[in-house]
Amino acid sequence: MAVTMHKNPESQPLASQGIEEMFEGLATAAQDGIILIDEKEKISYWNRAAEDLFNYSAEEVLGKKMPMLFSSAKDAAAYRKELRLFSKIGAAETPRTLLTLQAVKKDGSEFPVELTFSTLKIKGVWHAVSILRDVTARTGTEAILRCSERNLIRAQEIAHIGSWRWDIVNNQIMWSHGSAEAYRIFGFFNRRRNLTFDTFLQAVHPEDRDRVRETVDNALADGQRYDIDHRIVLADGSVRFVQEQAEVIHDDSGKAIGVEGTVHDITSRKVSEEMLQRQLEKMTALSDIAIAISSSLDVRTTLNVLLERLTALLKVDAAAVLLFDKESLYLNFAAGRGFWGVAAQSTHVRLGKGHAGKAAYDRKAMVITDFSATVTSALQGEKFVAYIAMPLISKGQVQGVLEIFQRKPLDPTREWMDFLELLSGQAAIAIDNAAMFGGLERFATELTLSYDATLEGWGRTLEFRDEDTMGHTERVAEMSLQLGRLLGLADHELVQVRRGALLHDIGKISISDSILLKPGPLTDAEHAIMQRHTTSARDLLSGIPFLRPAIDIPYCHHERWDGQGYPRGLRGEDIPFKARLFAIVDVADALISKRPYRAAWPVEKAYQYLASLKGSHFDPLVVEAFLDMKWTMPSGLQAEG
Repeated sequence: MAVTMHKNPESQPLASQGIEEMFEGLATAAQDGIILIDEKEKISYWNRAAEDLFNYSAEEVLGKKMPMLFSSAKDAAAYRKELRLFSKIGAAETPRTLLTLQAVKKDGSEFPVELTFSTLKIKGVWHAVSILRDVTARTGTEAILRCSERNLIRAQEIAHIGSWRWDIVNNQIMWSHGSAEAYRIFGFFNRRRNLTFDTFLQAVHPEDRDRVRETVDNALADGQRYDIDHRIVLADGSVRFVQEQAEVIHDDSGKAIGVEGTVHDITSRKVSEEMLQRQLEKMTALSDIAIAISSSLDVRTTLNVLLERLTALLKVDAAAVLLFDKESLYLNFAAGRGFWGVAAQSTHVRLGKGHAGKAAYDRKAMVITDFSATVTSALQGEKFVAYIAMPLISKGQVQGVLEIFQRKPLDPTREWMDFLELLSGQAAIAIDNAAMFGGLERFATELTLSYDATLEGWGRTLEFRDEDTMGHTERVAEMSLQLGRLLGLADHELVQVRRGALLHDIGKISISDSILLKPGPLTDAEHAIMQRHTTSARDLLSGIPFLRPAIDIPYCHHERWDGQGYPRGLRGEDIPFKARLFAIVDVADALISKRPYRAAWPVEKAYQYLASLKGSHFDPLVVEAFLDMKWTMPSGLQAEG
């Protein structure tokens, strides 16, 4: 305080005008308000700083009572109480008290002041000296600091962050600096004292304790910060996840004397992360199963993928899928995982019997928490204690049963059961798809066989018009397949080669018998009509979708490598490859077969002749491949030399 006067029993009254002038000078120069009050509480002195403080002039306040300067009766009473301590003249000095009161200016505005008392004897009369200081700025700063501290504490509580300091020298942990958050996080609601590092470690989850101790020891050794996530166990046995960030504190000599940091309750975040991780694992598993279903129509392969994902995600010891045979009404083992022995593979349960049979018959899940009393003798050695049977239903039809086996107690949650039902649905879809595809595959096979039988029938029908070519169609079809395989054609291409070969003369159906069966040479006009059978074949087959890929042979097998063929005069590789392949087989069979107008050629002679046509009539590559083949002499035909 700038100007403060204390009562001194040995002091003498101000007897000289010089000393009074000295006081006047000091009071005038003081920055704090100095007010003298006589024994009747009236103001007897008012310095310039007091004028500036209250905006009253000395003339306006001299002779008036001091309480007029306070904003409330409560503050005035506090002032009077302090004043009474100084009213007993000649008493020993009373300890000074610093009052903080709410003062009021001339214009009625209020402001805080700090006030101290002392006594002064002037001309034989004791006066109380009040020294006042405007503390508006400081009070505002203190209020801001208090507000900031409250906000900080509130922020810590909202964010679930507590602060702490570990005094290494005294092995004492002090938590939260005014906030109870660290105590709440660790469950120390009584804020017990003497919290040591060992107390803290006892709260850490046993599986994390060594890792936490090692982290702190390393930080103390290196003097570094550390950041660690770990679990703590509360008094009720529940587990929390926390994140601790801290740094080591050193004294001037560099010695570690403490650690200071924060603890953050991250349980919600960890639970969310674990839930998201589980959801991701489930989505990945479902995606893998969906891919398995779409990429493989082998139901056992798909079920093995499903059981692998199921046992891993649901953390069960063993699982099996039983398929329902609609004819025998039995559920039979189809796939399994996690069994110690092979006994489960012989599972054969009638619908409505046993746990699996009842689950399938009732179309609802069966959960048995104590399986030991009802386990079959075949599974006794597996030591299963819990069991779940989940019916596999797709499109309203029972496809089978998914069985879950556990060697320890099983208490499934709703989330766990929901995912099991989802996986069961995937299994049912896989089984249904495989069954449907099997049926479609059998139907497609039967349909294909019917198609091919029809084509063979067409070929034989054409041969009935010309008995001299009997068997030609089947022979050239078979030899074309052999040559096609030798030239590396894929299976689906060989299918079209065979169909094209069977139909290579289908266009002759439009040629009259007078031309087709004429025993002698054809005229130019008749020859032109005969050549039209290739375009007739194209027109006929292009209207049948499944035969369009086979048109190349009926339409183009009379084209020549040198461009002298018909119907379009194609040259070289412009001729479809299947037609180039078939052309040499067709000519070879015609040469080696007996005709009314000539004898059958020996194979060797035919081969020599065909070789001579390489690069003119036939594709050189095809000729080379054909000559490497072993020609089988048509049954009943005799070659003549």
